[in-house]
Amino acid sequence: MTLQHLDPAQSPGRQAPGAWKLAPGRALTLSPRQAGALQVVYGEVWATFDGPHSGPPNDLGDRVVRAGERLCVKAGQHVVVESWRSDAPAFFSWDPMQSPVAAARAMGAGGPAGSCP
Repeated sequence: MTLQHLDPAQSPGRQAPGAWKLAPGRALTLSPRQAGALQVVYGEVWATFDGPHSGPPNDLGDRVVRAGERLCVKAGQHVVVESWRSDAPAFFSWDPMQSPVAAARAMGAGGPAGSCP
């Protein structure tokens, strides 16, 4: 998976070492080959999962993830993320889940798209 690398010069006063920067108005599609968790370090991220969705009829796969929260993404799943705020970037990290057992536990069964324990 390739991502836009954090450039501290592009965000005066806002730095998040080891995190990826998602600028306002920019969207990024994640399609991991390995399950993992997107952890929001600063700001808020709006995430939209591809379907079909197994939740209630009004569940369109959209989630807002705030700083300190994480979003689990299954291997092969597609999710589009963008900064929730139009005037500020969001910073996030991506942590692959190393073992299939850990990934299965983290993803749970029957929960809404992106739910993590």
